[in-house]
Parts: sequence; structure tokens; C-alpha cells
Amino acid sequence: MKIILVSHGRFSQGLKDGVQMLLGPQEDIEAFVLSAEEPPTELGERLEAALSPEDEGNIVFFTDLYFGSPFNQVVELSRTHDIYHVTGVNLPVLLEAVVARNSGQSCEEVVEAATAASEGSIRDVRKLLAEQVKEDEEEEEW
Repeated sequence: MKIILVSHGRFSQGLKDGVQMLLGPQEDIEAFVLSAEEPPTELGERLEAALSPEDEGNIVFFTDLYFGSPFNQVVELSRTHDIYHVTGVNLPVLLEAVVARNSGQSCEEVVEAATAASEGSIRDVRKLLAEQVKEDEEEEEW
């Protein structure tokens, strides 16, 4: 299964680099960048050119921003190709997806793993630390 990351600026390349730093070199992960100077349709053309017949039904796209230009270009691809698409990607979500893919899970299962990981990937650290201090104080009282 192929994973394609698509973003505004170099975010997608940074995600790919982060995954490889944490999990080691990965095959079949590509990053596509939409630069400020590039019309979104050119990005769409590059994405189209990256697809091969064996990718049909066996590829997951990850985009950075719901309804952003990269998102819209992948949605356009979905009109003529059998692809999976997750938006709002961050590093914890992508790591979970890559681990699921590497364990042999299907595209549908990879998407499920990614969306499940999204629920806990953003945390209010100040609140977490305050809760921990409160728990520590309660334990000391015993």
C-alpha cells in the first residue's frame, strides 16, 4: 500500500522525515508540496502523474487542511480514482497509519487507525500537568 502526503508548504516532507526518524526508512511514502507560487491545479497534475494502475484501491492520501487546496486536489482525484483520503494529518496520526500499514492492515483499517489516533493527538499540556499535580497531592494525603 502506498501513502501519499500532500500539504501547503513543506509540511508533508517534514511529516515524512519525522516518520522515518522514528520508524526508520519507509518504502511507498511520498510527499507532495504545494508552494505559494504554484497553482493548485499543477499540484493536481503532479498527483495524477504519481498514480499507477496498481495503486487503485491501494493508496491512502493524507492532507493537511480540510477544504484547503491540497485537500481539494485529492478530492478531485477521488472522482476518477479509487483512493482513500484522510485530512487533518499530524505526526501521531501518520505514525499510527504507517504502523498499521506495516503490520499488513488494509487501507480501510489504516484509515480507521489514523482517525482513532487523532482523538488523542492534541492535548492541553497545562491541564494535564495540573491534573497530575492534583493526583500527586491526593496520594501524599493518604
